[in-house]
Amino acid sequence: MAKILRQAKCCHRCILRFFDCRNNSLYFYTEKELQLVFDHLLHQSSQSASPTCTACLGCFQYAGDDTTILQPICAKLKQEQYETDSFALVVTVPISMNHRDHLLKLHVQDQLDKQASKSKIETGLDRWKKFGIRDAKDLYRSITGRELERTSCLQYNPDSAFHIKLTLEHPATESEHLFLTQVKDPVLRVRKVKKKGMTHTIGDSRQNISEALNALTPEDAHALTTIPPTPPKERCILSNISMHHDSAYTGGRYLKLSRECSQTPWVVRGKKLADMSVSGCIMDVFKKYHRCDDLKFVTAGREDANVRMLGTGRPFYFEVVNPRHPILSTEECVQIEKEINTCSSSHVVQVRNIQQIKREDTQIIKQGEEFKRKTYQALVWFSEPLTQDILDRCNEKGSQEFVTAQNTPVRVFQRRGAAIREKTIHHLTLRKAEEVKDTHLGIVTMNTQAGTYIKEFVHGDLGRTLPNLATIAGVKAADLIELDVLEVDLEWPPSSHVV
Repeated sequence: MAKILRQAKCCHRCILRFFDCRNNSLYFYTEKELQLVFDHLLHQSSQSASPTCTACLGCFQYAGDDTTILQPICAKLKQEQYETDSFALVVTVPISMNHRDHLLKLHVQDQLDKQASKSKIETGLDRWKKFGIRDAKDLYRSITGRELERTSCLQYNPDSAFHIKLTLEHPATESEHLFLTQVKDPVLRVRKVKKKGMTHTIGDSRQNISEALNALTPEDAHALTTIPPTPPKERCILSNISMHHDSAYTGGRYLKLSRECSQTPWVVRGKKLADMSVSGCIMDVFKKYHRCDDLKFVTAGREDANVRMLGTGRPFYFEVVNPRHPILSTEECVQIEKEINTCSSSHVVQVRNIQQIKREDTQIIKQGEEFKRKTYQALVWFSEPLTQDILDRCNEKGSQEFVTAQNTPVRVFQRRGAAIREKTIHHLTLRKAEEVKDTHLGIVTMNTQAGTYIKEFVHGDLGRTLPNLATIAGVKAADLIELDVLEVDLEWPPSSHVV
């Protein structure tokens, strides 16, 4: 069988692959050593130059080549400056290797059929038909990974968080698979579309090609294309190198000291409704230290733009997309806090407890959405002057937990489904606003279940929230003037934050 593949002008590495050899160490021998073994096996002269392989189109012959493969990768590593001690390889091989492997297998079967009919020995043929062809990407990763490990001084580890993606192409054969569209009842159906002035072929994905090859009969294959495939005149090329590091996660707590700052950029119909945002004030500093492509800002709930976040702050984390510097030191976390808390926007946003966290820690914020508690302080106007009876009614009711039923508020009805949500008010106190002379103003402090609509609890939302502060106080109306969040009761960053 090796002789048949050699006669079809397959390289020795492809012959090993067709034999489904799983001993990776074989692939680490030099080209010269493997060439000598096969020259001896097939009685061929070691002096003859090897043409470009029919099966791999030169991918494996030149895998780990210093000039065309390793040097460009190392140059990219130097340019990007990722901080890592290991790498994994992601490889895209030429699309034409898919059908060439299939046609070469048909060729071998044809030759073995002829030999079996002459010698009446079928064991070799039966064994071959059970063979699978080893995935080309596995072999390429094994060869190139070992060579790059030696050249770059990084450890090749398939489970590494840092990925180097190599795209190999062979332009001369990239449309060979279209013979599959010429069978009587084709599985592969392609069409051409124009996009941005350019013509593109769609419908010939690798999966579609594989399905068409599985449905291809040997008779159709012999009638529509050449078996074995014609050896190529040129080798494949490395068309693209890209690098990507798995996301890192950095968390902390933020304080919002302004009533004119949204949590994230607030734009409606192209108009910016708040000049500043929490994410906008702090994102650039994190991006500078992580040297990343992007950041995703995630928080434990949110407050409106005109609500301050005080006390210990609101928990948040950044998902750091493709960081060159994934792990921050303790000193760097302290420096991030210092830069944000002393910059020009420090009177609006400040941060604390900045730490590196694990990915699994982020579930704490998501799981706490329904069960965490929050403490608020509100300046409230009552339709009647605050008497001792009103104070007593509110403080007596708030001394024990009670439940308020909230229909979806009118102000969010366009983006929230209609539902009645029962929320627990754990504690509530009311006192007069002695700082001002208006006897209609009071200070309400309350501890509530996450997801409680505080504004609606105060004014009742046209009777859609019951009981509400007005009904508890026994007055006609109450309205919220100012609101502050004093505490988000969530352990964050978690005590298990060490990466």
